[in-house]
Amino acid sequence: MSAMVVEVYDALRSVGVDEDKAKAAASALFNHDIATRGDIARLDRKIETLDKRLIRTEKDIQFMKWGISAIILMLAAEYIGRFLA
Repeated sequence: MSAMVVEVYDALRSVGVDEDKAKAAASALFNHDIATRGDIARLDRKIETLDKRLIRTEKDIQFMKWGISAIILMLAAEYIGRFLA
């Protein structure tokens, strides 16, 4: 048990809580998955990578929009040219 769990256990025992109940309560208080600095750093790197991919995807979409607009304008110009000829 960690020092915090032992302190809670000891406090519960000192006020007369049964040993099994004190162990269960102390363990339940501190039985959480805690993110370490390494976990947070790994998540930061992952978020940074995803941000870069999102920016690249946005640029690709913008390029495609310009390309589609250019194709539509060329088709419109061809149609108007045939209509006026």
